Amino acid sequence: MKCTKWFTEMASNRDSTFDIFRALCALEIIAFWHIFFYLPDEYSLTGINLEIGKYLTMIALSGFSFMSGYMLRKYEFNNWSDVWIFFKKRFKRFYVLLFLSCFSLYAVGLIMHHPWFTDTKQFVFTLLGLNVFFPPLATTLWFFSMMIFFYLITPVIKAPRKVFLRVVLAFAILGLLLILNKVSHADSNVLYYYPFYMLGLLLPHDIVEKIKRHRLVVLPSSLLCLSGAFAYTQVADNQLFNGGGYLIMAFGILFLISVSSLTAKNSALSKFFYFVSYASMVAYLFHRQMFYVICALLGDEQNKLSLFMAFCVAVPVVFIVSYFIQKIYDRVIFKRTTH
Repeated sequence: MKCTKWFTEMASNRDSTFDIFRALCALEIIAFWHIFFYLPDEYSLTGINLEIGKYLTMIALSGFSFMSGYMLRKYEFNNWSDVWIFFKKRFKRFYVLLFLSCFSLYAVGLIMHHPWFTDTKQFVFTLLGLNVFFPPLATTLWFFSMMIFFYLITPVIKAPRKVFLRVVLAFAILGLLLILNKVSHADSNVLYYYPFYMLGLLLPHDIVEKIKRHRLVVLPSSLLCLSGAFAYTQVADNQLFNGGGYLIMAFGILFLISVSSLTAKNSALSKFFYFVSYASMVAYLFHRQMFYVICALLGDEQNKLSLFMAFCVAVPVVFIVSYFIQKIYDRVIFKRTTH
């Protein structure tokens, strides 16, 4: 009863729109894109399904990037103390979990005779937030490694009090990233997702609220997003990330905000998505390890899951276990029941 009351109070005190937004992105990555690696070959994504899946995934990752920036827009940096408090909170929020995820993936890789990291250098750069600048990327974990870099530059962008100067600094950093990408072997992912983190960090709150209120945005944004993705799969030698790719990601974020706002009106769905959202960070960091274990326990001789076991057992187990891990983590690290 106490746990149910806590859960209800937490869900009611949050903006359900952004919980749903985060949950939809997490479900796309974990319960769709990555789960196919653990299914028999006949269920593998191929052809146009694979291309559409790539676009859905880049929308989900750009959505995560935008949401991360948007949630941090409230921070102001007037002195070094503010910077220290910001980094301390970010460190507590996810770095310990990232650290544990890296080590557990390393251990699971040894047990399953499938090394996760190519070498010690990749392992260290992932933990330092430098993986995107020194490829190859660590599968899955590269995104959180990139977020470390985004957090490091956040005080720089937010330091000026004038919005114009913040925008100038944000674009100056983008320019430096472009130069770095041209003159070095830095991975391009940081270029793909930094603009959306920057957008979330600098976008006025009122604009997002207007998008949430104008629910008719759902239909045109979804049609533009899906038709654009389909069109680009038909172009020979198309480049996944180009001007069109950025537009698809932008329309995808617009769609996610709008459809999340609509879904938030249903209290039952809001509670479900709150559960998924609360578990999403742990699920993102540890779903590979859990899938490995579940495959070992339930898989066939090829260590693969049946379609039923994947979607009716593995995915629910990942989010349920992740929810309770996150809850325990919050109690231990933050010494309170909220996060």
